[in-house]
Amino acid sequence: MKIPGKRKIAVVDVPSVGPMRTIGDFGDSDIDIAIDDRELGERRARELAHRIRLVAAEDPGLAQNLVDQLIVALDRAMGGTFREHLDGAARGVADRALARSAR
Repeated sequence: MKIPGKRKIAVVDVPSVGPMRTIGDFGDSDIDIAIDDRELGERRARELAHRIRLVAAEDPGLAQNLVDQLIVALDRAMGGTFREHLDGAARGVADRALARSAR
């Protein structure tokens, strides 16, 4: 059965073992592993951003609420210093979320 985006992985033909055969269908995501903790964290952050975008496509207000809650939680976890790691528009968004949570 052919699945779009999937490829068969072949095992090398070794004369003493027998003919070449396939071992199954694998996609790029099946073998995509993180090199270290930092890369793993970056991949998780990209996945979270992707999921928030999917929510935003369906319900922008809910997505903004989720982002605001995430900002507040990160700020709390970082001892109130989260906004210091941001600049430009991102800092403005964080400032608004933190101000709303303080009410």
